Amino acid sequence: LERTGIRQRGIIAFVRRAGEQRVLVLHNLTGRSVNVVLSAGEGWCRGLAFASRTGATFSADRVSLPGYSCVVMG
Repeated sequence: LERTGIRQRGIIAFVRRAGEQRVLVLHNLTGRSVNVVLSAGEGWCRGLAFASRTGATFSADRVSLPGYSCVVMG
């Protein structure tokens, strides 16, 4: 696991690598919707590859996660 620059209460964030490919995984451990601002180190993220619940969105440097959800970004 690779650490990220994301330090937000209720959010677990990490990077997984497989060779040259990498993904950012975000888990919202709270029951409420949370907006996560990506740090400069996550500038390589281009979009959502997976969302465990409907309503997750990505725009510019911000990800909106519904409560108790997970997203994978690439």
